[in-house]
Amino acid sequence: DEMSLAEDAVLERLNSVLEPSRTLVLAEKGGEGPSCFHEAEDSAHIFSSEVRAQEDFRIFATMNPGGDFGKRELSPALRSRFTEIWVPSVSHRSDIDLVLKRTFASAIEKYGLGEASNATSIMKVRGMMLDYFEWFNVAICDDPASFCNDFKLSLRDVLSWARFIADVYIKDKSVDVFSAFAHGASLMHLDGLGLGTGVSSQDATTTKNKAKDFLHRQVTSQGSSDVIGFQDELEGINDSLISTQYTFGVEPFTICNGREEIPQYLGFNLTAPTTGMNLRRVLRGLQISKPILLEGSPGVGKTSLISALAKASGHNLVRINLSEQTDISDLMGSDLPYSSESDNDAATSTAQFRWCDGVLLKAIKRGDWVLLDELNLASQSVLEGLNSCLDHRASVYVPELGTTFDCPPTFRIFGAQNPLAQGGGRKGLPKSFLNRFTKVYIEALTKADLKSIVTAQFPSLGEDVVDNIISFNQGVQCDIDSRLYGQHGSPWEFNLRDIFRWCQLLTS
Repeated sequence: DEMSLAEDAVLERLNSVLEPSRTLVLAEKGGEGPSCFHEAEDSAHIFSSEVRAQEDFRIFATMNPGGDFGKRELSPALRSRFTEIWVPSVSHRSDIDLVLKRTFASAIEKYGLGEASNATSIMKVRGMMLDYFEWFNVAICDDPASFCNDFKLSLRDVLSWARFIADVYIKDKSVDVFSAFAHGASLMHLDGLGLGTGVSSQDATTTKNKAKDFLHRQVTSQGSSDVIGFQDELEGINDSLISTQYTFGVEPFTICNGREEIPQYLGFNLTAPTTGMNLRRVLRGLQISKPILLEGSPGVGKTSLISALAKASGHNLVRINLSEQTDISDLMGSDLPYSSESDNDAATSTAQFRWCDGVLLKAIKRGDWVLLDELNLASQSVLEGLNSCLDHRASVYVPELGTTFDCPPTFRIFGAQNPLAQGGGRKGLPKSFLNRFTKVYIEALTKADLKSIVTAQFPSLGEDVVDNIISFNQGVQCDIDSRLYGQHGSPWEFNLRDIFRWCQLLTS
């Protein structure tokens, strides 16, 4: 899998295996011919330095086309040894309809829907999903003036939409079918439209509003009333926090609490309007078993939001900061030297190696939540090494142990990153990697949000002082954006972190 990502030295080594002779000479064994004697007294140690493939041996390879971030083409010498097959994307209406029909049928069979009217409403929703799929891919993405050419909906997107409807409507009836349809479209791609590509938030918002209008017309044409929290996402945020012994959430989306003890004081204000909206988006994404990728400006509270959500719902969060130096062995584990406790004299102890689980493998075994911070700073090999954890396989194979570890249902992966244009060394992520995630754009905090958060965190400061601090901070940011000063060393960000430092200084 992902053959084009392997190093040339690895791929060229396979040339002799791909030719009609189908052989591999193991120079490492030091043999000189088809068979030779090991330097041993008995002749039983005959071995061959040449390995020949059995009749049933076959090689299949898969790769994404070159040209995307981190992807490249194979050399002509290697390609000519393969029979090449181009696999087109599944985009025909009848193909998508067949997949949706099977997905919903299996969900109805598994969870049961009871009344015939419910099954009829699922058929209606299936037609609406196909109409939206065609409209977005043709009217929006195929428009030459549009920036959305690379955002076409794929089969993986439609499947996550169908799984969302199956989980929140067919399984536990927490929302009605048309609300599940509208919120599913937000989860599928509207929450994170343009994320990871460097598209301006203004362009993304315009397209998002067009899509929401189309979905709204579809829902109202079926005689359903407006969907709460869909078009106006701030609607009903302030009084919709749900926290019970077993569940936590924002109306209408909840998740089950974990095994950890839930603290009385979170140290994080979840009731600020924009924070509540961002939280609802994340909880909406948590309704299906798909990893979540958060993107937003520095200091907007991506990491804090996931930390607070994990605390409030009783889950243990493992935060891993990625960088260009992070290796896949740092995440999965490796053989490390150790001395046994029986060796009193360290000088005379024999050097031994023992397998040590990496931080990600430990979290998989325990079923913890994992936050991969600064995802777009990691190298391509680390990103592709995570693929099997992120898709339908939900497992990870460790070659050194020869073992496959399945991710338990409580295990969740969150990614967080700053936009492409903000911060040095950041790179774009390939489309094949991005569409394994439910993408959520974390909105910037407004003046009202900042006031609500700072007042809750620093109750000793007067309201006037807080207002002045926030106004000054926003004024400086406005001047920087207008290029009045601060050109050297730019870009500068004046955000919640600066306000917190100022408030901490005043209180101390």
